[in-house]
Amino acid sequence: MTSTHINRGIKNILGKLSNKIKKNIANNHLTNNKEVLRFKCPERYKVKYRGNFYIDESILNVRDYSKLHERISAEKDIAFLLIDMQEEFLEDIHNKDKKRIIRYQREMLEYSIQEGIYTIVVKFKDCGDISEEISWIVDKLQNKDLIEKPKDSAFDQTNLNLKLQDKNIKKLYLMGINAMGCVRETAKDAIEKGYDIATSDRWIAQPREWEDEEDGGIWYSVNGEVHTKKKPYELMEHNKKHLITKPGIWRGNR
Repeated sequence: MTSTHINRGIKNILGKLSNKIKKNIANNHLTNNKEVLRFKCPERYKVKYRGNFYIDESILNVRDYSKLHERISAEKDIAFLLIDMQEEFLEDIHNKDKKRIIRYQREMLEYSIQEGIYTIVVKFKDCGDISEEISWIVDKLQNKDLIEKPKDSAFDQTNLNLKLQDKNIKKLYLMGINAMGCVRETAKDAIEKGYDIATSDRWIAQPREWEDEEDGGIWYSVNGEVHTKKKPYELMEHNKKHLITKPGIWRGNR
């Protein structure tokens, strides 16, 4: 091989390396200039953590949904809560959202049957039965309890806490409706009683007409953990229209 061929080969390698470096610099420039949402935590978001702090994507406790079963199988002292999946409430849920949560709730309940995970089915008193679309699998649950609640929170004026204590439960996986209504009120009381909480955007929903409320992705990932296929910045971006109406918004670049 002549020196000309060697020099030409070195030149090609250096050219490819230079192009790769330029591409990385360009990508980093785009990342570094990506808009970041950061806002002072509203008082109603301060359940697990108190004091003054800011919320941005770096503090959101977001888990990869594809690793959910792996994570659950490594945990002990957990329970599933299925909240207010009654037809009267489902009538207010967009059909697409309804199909989504029922599909993934069924998967979780099937997993509960398979693994014998303690599951509590919660109904709002005098508001009808669990939807037939999910009641058939609820009937198959072996390790379960049924609770009727008179208030938004499943802990309010019920024996839920006693049942959980009897089973030595430490962590609750929450499913149901409405995300920022009864499910959140139950989650809030659970946290205040010392339980850890988790949910997923595939298990909870609320009426799309609730334009003044975020979908729960921020609240639950600040106070517990959210299992999703979305990245933290996607949760922030998805709820931006709600967050930018709150005081204390700060916009900037990385």
